[in-house]
This record gives sequence, structure tokens and C-alpha cells, in this order.
Amino acid sequence: MRMLAVIFGFLLTANAAIAQESIHAVDTSGSRNISVAADREQDGRFIEKLQWYSPHGELPGTYQEYLESHPRIPAEFSASARFEATPKFGEQNISILIDADLNSEITPGLNQYISDLQSEGYSVFSQTVSGGTPEEIKSWILERSALACSSFVLVGNITAAWAEVSGSVFPCDLYYMDLDGNWQDADANDVYESHTAGSGDM
Repeated sequence: MRMLAVIFGFLLTANAAIAQESIHAVDTSGSRNISVAADREQDGRFIEKLQWYSPHGELPGTYQEYLESHPRIPAEFSASARFEATPKFGEQNISILIDADLNSEITPGLNQYISDLQSEGYSVFSQTVSGGTPEEIKSWILERSALACSSFVLVGNITAAWAEVSGSVFPCDLYYMDLDGNWQDADANDVYESHTAGSGDM
């Protein structure tokens, strides 16, 4: 998994640089045990490998199989709803995007969830979506982020982005979490093969 390895490698490099300063400081006091432990924490060989989890143990299948049940059709967003925090402790905003096909089935639970968020001081923006491409879903997230929303919840069977790393093709939720990186689909097959990290602040 080259792309994920690069991403984690970037993070580890940054952390290692910070940790190394502490290690040198500890070394001057003669404590080698702490230094060895810190070196081990920064060694990528000891990082647990990523695993695929799903509610009933089902696997994601191939990208072509995914397209059969999730054809790439333009997104249809509903009218938005906004729920102000009560009481309002500060500018804390959460946006929720809900699968339109699921919305009517979870309305009571969703309303309770929104009410709980409001009582904890969050203002909530909610909207449903039917269909949509990964690019449209990410544009929605970026638009909400530009409006001072810092947290997002995607509910239901929202369109997934797919990535290819070392010949493996899989759904990649990092695409929605990384708002300022550059994702490229060089062969125009709707699967991202490369990623360049942004500044890391989004």
C-alpha cells in the first residue's frame, strides 16, 4: 500500500524529528532505556497494519462491482436545515450529510442525535444527498468547511472514493478527510492512483 505508506511515513518523519530532540536531551542525562523505547515508537515496523472492517464482515469487492450498485450519477442535495446550539458556548459547527434513501428510516434517532449535539453546544447543519460522485461529496465538505464548519458526519451509503496502491484497489475514506491534498487519477478511470499532501492544516 504505497500511498498509505507515504502518508504515514510523512507523519512519522515529522514526529521523529520532534522526538529526536527529546531523545538527545535524555541521552545527556545518561538514560538509554528511554531512548531505545522512543526509537522503537518511531520505527514503522512496529505499526499495526490497517485492516478492513464492516458491520457483517462483508468485503468491498471490486470497483466494477461497486459501480453496479453505485452508478456515478449527479448528486441531488435536499434543502438544508440548520439547528442552533442551546445553549451556545461558542462557534462549534457540525455538518451532517445523510443518504436520502436511509433518511426516513432513521428520522427519530437522527433528531435525537441532533438534539443531543445542540445541548452540548453545537450548531448543526444537515442535508440529504442522493447519488453523487466523490468529487461532488468532497465539494460539499469543502463548502461547509469554508463556512466555519469543523466537524462532519456522513450517514448511510454515501458514495465512496476509491484509490489504487501497489495494484490493490479499495474504498478510501481518507479522500474525504484530506481537504487540502492533491489527488490524481492519471488514467481517468475514476480511481485515484497518487496523492500529494497539502499543508496539513485541513
